[in-house]
Amino acid sequence: MKTTNVLHLLLLIISTSLSLNAQTKHKADSLIAVLNEKESTLSKDSLAIYYNRIGYHLNSLESIPYLEKSIQLAEELEDYDQKSVAIENLSNIHRILGNNLRAIELLNEASQINIRLDNKYYECLNYAQLAGIYYTTYEYEEAIRYYKKAIRTFPENKKKLNYIFTINNTGECYRLLKQYDSAKVYLNRAITLNKATKSEIIDGFAYGNLGMVQFALGENDIAKTNLKKGVVKLKNNGDDLNAEIYNVELIKLDEKEHRTEGLETRYLTSYKVFKELQAKEQVKELSKELVRYYKNKGQYKDALFFEEEMILYKDSLINLESLRKLEDAKHQFDLDRVAFELELLKQKDALKSYVSICAAVIAMIFIALSVYLYYESKRRKKTNLLLQQQKDIIMEREEEKALLLKELNHRVKNNLQMISSLLNLQSNQLGDHPAVKAIDSGRFRVEAMSLIHQKLYQTDAHIDIDLKNYLEDLVLNLTFSFDASLQPQFEVDDIPLHIDKAIPLGLIVNELVTNAMKYAFEGIDNPQLIISVKKESELLIVKVMDNGIGLENSVSNGTSFGLHLVDSLVKQLNGTLSKDSSKGTIITLIISV
Repeated sequence: MKTTNVLHLLLLIISTSLSLNAQTKHKADSLIAVLNEKESTLSKDSLAIYYNRIGYHLNSLESIPYLEKSIQLAEELEDYDQKSVAIENLSNIHRILGNNLRAIELLNEASQINIRLDNKYYECLNYAQLAGIYYTTYEYEEAIRYYKKAIRTFPENKKKLNYIFTINNTGECYRLLKQYDSAKVYLNRAITLNKATKSEIIDGFAYGNLGMVQFALGENDIAKTNLKKGVVKLKNNGDDLNAEIYNVELIKLDEKEHRTEGLETRYLTSYKVFKELQAKEQVKELSKELVRYYKNKGQYKDALFFEEEMILYKDSLINLESLRKLEDAKHQFDLDRVAFELELLKQKDALKSYVSICAAVIAMIFIALSVYLYYESKRRKKTNLLLQQQKDIIMEREEEKALLLKELNHRVKNNLQMISSLLNLQSNQLGDHPAVKAIDSGRFRVEAMSLIHQKLYQTDAHIDIDLKNYLEDLVLNLTFSFDASLQPQFEVDDIPLHIDKAIPLGLIVNELVTNAMKYAFEGIDNPQLIISVKKESELLIVKVMDNGIGLENSVSNGTSFGLHLVDSLVKQLNGTLSKDSSKGTIITLIISV
């Protein structure tokens, strides 16, 4: 779990700007009214300032035409200070609208102007803004490059809060890249410099991040001290979310040092705080920690609860991300429309200028050219519209296909789970009837296939399964169903596997593990079960190993339906199956992938 102080500051700025939106919109409307009344009497430099201020106060898609005009007039007047400010404002609009590439281009252009003008302070602010964009897109190495440029450029008389924040953010990026030595240098430097400014917010983030770095390096005592400082200082400033993030790191540190008293209560208290703050990402990450915690304690029921919570919040975050992408697509469409309208305005301005300096002799030529441009513009607009419509249709169909496939997997999973529940009810009603074992075996097979479709539904992949995650969940569910006291061991590589191979492979492992649970451990004091999956060249080697009584001593005679099913599935996979009962039982399956 990580803290993101740059994102925190950006959200604070956005929140503040939203709270002032009504005021700034009113200011923009007043400036537009003045401009409409006096535009013909204003000089170019005054017009450039008006356009820039209107664009700044609108702070939305509507700003773009005004800022473009301001930039154009500043260029004509060679007023590069004004041009730099307008470009920076335009960059901010594109960043708000999600068009980061255009925002980066504009900030680079502004920084080049400030370099020529020797405006060091505005140059370093441009670098810091560029770094912030790269930070929010997780491109930490690029963010570091621009943060360092900003640090080198800061004028001596401006080295205050912005300067210290930049140093702190550089350390944060190094921490996220796990380059801990560099992170310590920058975070310690931020703490030292902040002694003069005494900003508790900077101290809170700097000490908290430094504590996380020291925890990662195993420097637990000093890590605990700094994490506590970060928690206290951020709580004093009302930042409960980031304070609780550092508090969770303290809990994990105590767990690592085996100070287990009250550990579960502390984890659950942090979980409650995150839920109250509606911090979905943190709830998901802490649920993952609690799954690990309860599995280690053998409390599989609690682990299952938090695994379901993790899945629930993961799905919620996926939906939020989808909405964000749709909103970004809408903004991009609006930006394209505005760009097209600006291009038309520029063409019209060019035509007006051309008319003003042309003689009557070329009037007819100009009229002919105007007519040509008009029809060419209509033709181009119609062509672009058709292309856009075709593009929208294709995108809509692709999205529908993806959603339908996801929904199909979801419904298959639900139907299989319903079948599993019916089999479980039937099994419970039969009591000690001999058919109970057969029904339970059938239920385990259905659940193995249901788990496949659950994994497909919960990920963006529609045909590939994360084999490691799938097999761990499958085997843990089986041990939970048998109420087994053993803790399965997994030696499984991270391997994506096509659903056509994942389903039969899952059924094979299900049968082998079920067989081991039923027959292998009778009279064994310390039962062990190991699942191993390794990929060598184009072969997948799957081993199910136990320290049980061996196949020869098992009550199973090897002719059950389950073993026949395994043989059939092995043939389906064009694989080979071998058994070794010299020490316990080792069953090895080799298939090609």
